[in-house]
Amino acid sequence: FCFQAEDGIRDQPRSRGLGDVYKRQLLDAGEGAYGQLVDHFCNPSVIANVLLNLRIIHLSHYHGDHIFGITKVLTECDAALIHKYGRKEEAKAVVVKENPLYLLLPSNLIVCVKKMIDANSLFYVDRIKLINLENLNPDPESHFGEGALKKPVTPSILLPEETIKKYIETLYKMAFANIQEFWADCRKVLNIHRVHSFDTDHCKGSHGIVIEGGDWKLVYSSDTVPCASLVNFSKGADLLIHECTFADNLPRKDEDVRHTTLAHTLSIFDNVLPWRMLLTHFSNKSSKITTTSEDHLKRKIFVSFDHLQFKLSDADWMYQLTPLLEELIINDQTISSFAK
Repeated sequence: FCFQAEDGIRDQPRSRGLGDVYKRQLLDAGEGAYGQLVDHFCNPSVIANVLLNLRIIHLSHYHGDHIFGITKVLTECDAALIHKYGRKEEAKAVVVKENPLYLLLPSNLIVCVKKMIDANSLFYVDRIKLINLENLNPDPESHFGEGALKKPVTPSILLPEETIKKYIETLYKMAFANIQEFWADCRKVLNIHRVHSFDTDHCKGSHGIVIEGGDWKLVYSSDTVPCASLVNFSKGADLLIHECTFADNLPRKDEDVRHTTLAHTLSIFDNVLPWRMLLTHFSNKSSKITTTSEDHLKRKIFVSFDHLQFKLSDADWMYQLTPLLEELIINDQTISSFAK
């Protein structure tokens, strides 16, 4: 997901076209992430502009379909900077100040990503700043009890929205200096007031992320099964981007159980009550987009697909297109042919 922020994005139309001057964020960078950017934006100068204005890359966990594209994205970002500034030592200080790039990632990915960066000998490497996702939500267990936020979603484990807000206020006062610097840049350059993470129940170190502006809130779950931390930190979201890897009737292997199913998404919506919910991360063993139900349509839940582009105000009506998209976007391979 390539995301850009504006105040009033739910209500105000935007006239700027692709490759505009807004600073951008990338939510995960799986294999082929750069190729998707090229396919989407097409024009080389527009692609370069997008890369030059990329400010945050969020890597939610260590699985390849979420991180294997990061090397190519960073290499092409560096190439775009070299094209603009040249290979000049005196330009490095300017780039570090004007074009910082924050990599938000779990602690068990930091060493690996550092090695990836070092192996590519990036000229403007000093502008890349690694932010440990754990430091964007340190020690929630001390506030909510050991293991409380990863437990399954039950009424007894769900917390009032005000309790979560008070915790976030405390978090922002306690944060390390580099985190404070990151938040200051978010407010100054990205038009983002807050960024914080939450644990998800998928694999070791997996995190979702919450991004808040002046009058909007976006939550990205990444991969997870339904868990209390996701529900608690997603309350009040304007847009909840949530994985939906498996249709309910699709056979799953043991290693697949840490994902959300189509039925799960209904209970998640009912507990969070976001303004809109977008489903993504569909298994390639079934179809390119999942087939939703009448219950999803009633909740105004809609589905993502490659190259989907919209502003938040479009989500007011986009869910109505879901039945049509499910008819148009199909995969020729059936489950049986895929297995062969």
